[in-house]
Amino acid sequence: MAEAVVSGRRLELRLLEPEDVGEAYVRWLNDPETVRFTEARHRAHTLESIRAYVAACAARGDDHLLGIFEMAGGRHVGNIKIGPVNPHHKCASVGLVIGEKARWGRGYATEAIALASRYAFTSLGLHKLTAGVIEGNEGSRRAFEKNGFMVEGVRRAQNFGDGRWRDEVLLGLLAEEWEHA
Repeated sequence: MAEAVVSGRRLELRLLEPEDVGEAYVRWLNDPETVRFTEARHRAHTLESIRAYVAACAARGDDHLLGIFEMAGGRHVGNIKIGPVNPHHKCASVGLVIGEKARWGRGYATEAIALASRYAFTSLGLHKLTAGVIEGNEGSRRAFEKNGFMVEGVRRAQNFGDGRWRDEVLLGLLAEEWEHA
């Protein structure tokens, strides 16, 4: 098991390893409600396919796929990814999923984004983080905004889901904004 890269009040983030992938992770990615606003919704997932994805992220080195674990008990409740990291511009995208529905609405996404931002700006030395939130995913948007991410634009009708075209809201956070927050 990997060491935590950053710890908070209730959660810790650590680099995922293929052995972290279990049946719960597979269940999350095959649940239409859980992946409704992610690209994972477009295919079926197996233990083998997810382990291969986790291994590929680790091998590339420009993606930091972090598991979100509860400090009390060590339960894996979701994932947050920083990447791909652009080494020239020192920026990366952030995306997350709280897979355990029993943990939805408890501020876990907000805490995970705060921890990932700290890791990105202090350990990875990044200048900027970005995120894209699909229209209708208000919980995710609020979690990013609570962490200082600001709306930078909207990509109109960028995403097809739930039988209609939806906008994608683009958010960003600069290192100096994070430092002063």
